[in-house]
Amino acid sequence: MTMNPVRVRALIVALLGLGAFLAATQLGYSEDPKPAAARAYKPVQPIHEMMEGQKKLFGEIKDGLLDKQWNKASQSAWILAEVANANSYQNEAADYQAWAAKMAQDCVTLAQNLKKKDEAGAKELITKVGQTCQACHDKYQK
Repeated sequence: MTMNPVRVRALIVALLGLGAFLAATQLGYSEDPKPAAARAYKPVQPIHEMMEGQKKLFGEIKDGLLDKQWNKASQSAWILAEVANANSYQNEAADYQAWAAKMAQDCVTLAQNLKKKDEAGAKELITKVGQTCQACHDKYQK
């Protein structure tokens, strides 16, 4: 049995096309894709300047609470939470990072309390944040 040369070429082209398609769709395919590598974080300012910014925000929170400017105080608490989060990249020590994480979480809760105009809860959290700052400063401040 002989095959028509045109059909043979068509079959070869079809098989090559199918092979190319399968190769293109399967290259790099994985059932369990790995997440992209985390981007490295590099602080844009030295720690002293960051601490001065945190001090300013902390003052704004206290002033906002005293003046009953709940939204302003809450906004400053949210920003301070994020600055504390970024602060964790300033030092690799586990205790330093734990203090930064605690401060960030306490500032989130503080912002929520300020939004609800919970003065007693806010005062308690301001004290906790201050104690966390002091514990870290006792060890790391020069």
